[in-house]
Amino acid sequence: MKNIYFIALLSIFSINHLLAQENSLNSEKIDGSNLIEQLHSDRYQFNKRLIKHEGDLTRLPVSQSILKSGKFTITFAGRDYVINNKQVVEISGIKLSKTALAAITNKLSLLDHLQKNCAETVNAEYKKNQRNLQYIKNLDRQYFSSLKQISSITGDISRELRKPNASVTIELAMDKVNVPQMFTNSSIRQEVLFAETK
Repeated sequence: MKNIYFIALLSIFSINHLLAQENSLNSEKIDGSNLIEQLHSDRYQFNKRLIKHEGDLTRLPVSQSILKSGKFTITFAGRDYVINNKQVVEISGIKLSKTALAAITNKLSLLDHLQKNCAETVNAEYKKNQRNLQYIKNLDRQYFSSLKQISSITGDISRELRKPNASVTIELAMDKVNVPQMFTNSSIRQEVLFAETK
């Protein structure tokens, strides 16, 4: 009898422990709008210091993903996005279809990957002895554009959520979002050659 009582207590303890772990995973909340502003500001200020010859190339702006792995909540334009392993699984206040959520995930993931890739590539270019400043300039332009597009998309989603048939409208809107391809060294060279032949 004591063994059964002990096993029952152990089971209850295990279940409570698992629930506590799950709640702690779900409790992490990030201000996505603020994070985008911070990423934008860090690189903008870094570039500004370089122009004034006050920059330190040993202290490059940090590159980071906005939609990281794991389970957490990130807020954009006043809406909570529940993320599970880089997938948008829910947006607070509205029931969205799996197709709409997948479309949102797709665009945000592509833009997030682009901004992080641009930041990493620019940082790597700065570490070279002979850096391509035109390449850096174009990548920086894409970096800032990607961040702006994430803010724009999430702002549009927040507005669309108030309308009837929001799920369908958002899904159609995501189809119209154009995510640019990242510049490569070869595309920069072609751009320069084309400009020289004009």
